[in-house]
Amino acid sequence: MAETNDKHLRLPQIPQGEYYEDFIASMLCIGGFYIEKRIEMLEPINILELDVVSTKLSSDGIDKTLIEIKSGKWGMPDVFKVRGWLDFLKYNKASFISLNNSREEFEQCQHVAEVLQITLLNIDITADGKIDAQSFKRAYGISNDEDKTFDYAVACLRYSFCLERILIDKYLKPLTKDPNNSCACSHIRDYIRKVTQHSFFLGDTNKRIQEVFEAYIKYKNITARIDKMMREGGGNFEEIVASGILPDTFRKIFYEVSGGQKHYLHVALYSELICRLTILKQCIEVMIDAEHEPVLLKNAMKSSLASNLRNAITILKGHTYFYLYPHFWQIFIFLFGGFILTDKKEDEYVLLSKFTGIPTNEIENALQAFDILFPLDRGRWLIQKPNTTIMILQFMPLPFCGIGANFRRMVYNKEGDLTYENLEKQLTERFTFMDLIKYNNLAIEYLSMDAKLHN
Repeated sequence: MAETNDKHLRLPQIPQGEYYEDFIASMLCIGGFYIEKRIEMLEPINILELDVVSTKLSSDGIDKTLIEIKSGKWGMPDVFKVRGWLDFLKYNKASFISLNNSREEFEQCQHVAEVLQITLLNIDITADGKIDAQSFKRAYGISNDEDKTFDYAVACLRYSFCLERILIDKYLKPLTKDPNNSCACSHIRDYIRKVTQHSFFLGDTNKRIQEVFEAYIKYKNITARIDKMMREGGGNFEEIVASGILPDTFRKIFYEVSGGQKHYLHVALYSELICRLTILKQCIEVMIDAEHEPVLLKNAMKSSLASNLRNAITILKGHTYFYLYPHFWQIFIFLFGGFILTDKKEDEYVLLSKFTGIPTNEIENALQAFDILFPLDRGRWLIQKPNTTIMILQFMPLPFCGIGANFRRMVYNKEGDLTYENLEKQLTERFTFMDLIKYNNLAIEYLSMDAKLHN
C-alpha cells in the first residue's frame, strides 16, 4: 500500500497461513472465479473451516470447488480429511494446494488424491525467493499475462481480503466484548455470520436463499438502525426503525475521513453490502439452474424484494452476460473499490472487461445489476460525487475504496512511476485526488491493525 500517512505496510513476499490463503483466493478471483473464504461451521461446536470455495459460473452451468490451502506441513491424512468434507457437503471436487513442497513421493500423493476427486497442487518458491505459480495457473486455466496488470490486481486483492479479516476479527470482534458497544456490534457480527457462514452449510440452494432473505429482512437498514440505537443510548434493535443514517454520522463516515478515523459503521455498511452481493449470486445461480426459480420467488414473497424480484429476474435474463455478474461485482467492490474514475472511463471499462470477461460495451448493463435487484426510491446505486470525477456505489464502505485508489495508482502509472503524484497529474478535478488520498489513508488505518504488515 502507498504510504501517505507515515505508516509503512507491506504484504509478506512469501505468504504463510492466512496470507497464503489470501494469495490463492486473489489469483482465483482475478482468474474469473467467484470466491467465498474462511467459511466456518460453528454450530453446535466448531466443526470445520473451509479455506476457499470457488464458483465458476457459465450460461449453462455452476462449477464449485472446495479448496484446502496449506503453507506449512501436511500429510495424506489432511487430504483424506478433505475427502470427508466433500462427502459431507455433497461437492464433486476439491483442490489441495501446498507451498514449496519438497516430498519425493509428491506424484504418488497426487495419484491417490486424484482417486479421491481431489487435485493436489504445489506452488514453488524459486531460488531467488519468489513465488512460481505457473502450474497453479495452468490447472485453473488462469491467463498468464506478461504485463504487470495481473500482478497489480493480485496484490491489491490480497490487501482487500486481508482488510476483510481485519474489519471482522481485529476491529469488530473486540467491540462485541466492549460494554459500550457490545449490543450494537454483536448485531453486525451476527448479520455477517448469517449471510456468509450459516447459510452456506444449509446444503440446499433454496434453503440458503431463504436464510439470506430472512437475514436481509431482519437486519434491513442495519447501519441506520445501529446509528440511531447508539445515539439513543440503547434499546431493542428489533423495534428500532430508521430509514437513513443521521446527517452528522453520514458526514463522519463518508466525508470527514481525512484523518483515517475508524468507525464500527464501516463494518455495518460492509455487512449490508455483502448481503446484497450474496443475494445477487444466489439469484444468478437460480437463473442458471432454473428448477429452483419457483421456490426463489416463493421465498421472496416473504421479503421486501417480493414486488421487484420477478421483474428483476426477467430483466436480468435479457442481459447476455448475466451469469458473470456475481464475479463482476466482486471485482468491482474488492478491487476497484466500488467506484469508477470518469476521467478514465474508457480505460476503466477495459480493465473491468479484462478481469471479468464481460465486453466493454456490456459493462453498463453489468453496473445496473443492483438497480435492477435493489431499486432505490430515487436515483441509481452509482452516483457522481460532487466536484470530483468519481462515480461511486452508494453506501460503499470507504476502507475498500482505499484498495481501489491504490489499484489506480498502480495501473495508471506513467513511465514506471507508481506514486500518487503521478496519478494526480492525470485527473481533472482537484477533489478527486483528495478523496483518493482519504480513501487510501482510511484503508491503511485499518490495515495497520495487523502487526505482520508493518515493515
